[in-house]
Amino acid sequence: MKFLNPIHLITCVNRTNEVGDLICDETERKVLAHMESIKQSEFYKAQAVGLKPEYVFKIRSFEFKYEEKLRYRGKVYRILRVYTRNDGITELICIGDINNAITS
Repeated sequence: MKFLNPIHLITCVNRTNEVGDLICDETERKVLAHMESIKQSEFYKAQAVGLKPEYVFKIRSFEFKYEEKLRYRGKVYRILRVYTRNDGITELICIGDINNAITS
C-alpha cells in the first residue's frame, strides 16, 4: 500500500460572531493517503438509502483526529464512515459535499 495521494483533513472550530451567529472556522491538515474505489457491495447498500459514496481513503490511524470532511483535488468530501483496522490503518469512506449539502 502506497500513501501517494495528498488529502487535506478539515477541522471545524465553531465560534460566535458579534451578532450571535454560529460561524465555523475551518482548518486543514495535509496527510498522504492510499486511494481506492468504493467496493461494489458497499456502493449498492449506500445507494439503497440515497447516498452515493465516491472514494475510500486509507490513512495511518494516528493521523486521523475525527475530522468530518476532507479535500481531495480541490473538491470537498464528507466522511460518511470510518473504519479503523487492527494494522494501524484507518479507512475513510467519502461522499461528495457541496455547500454543506450531500450529493446523491
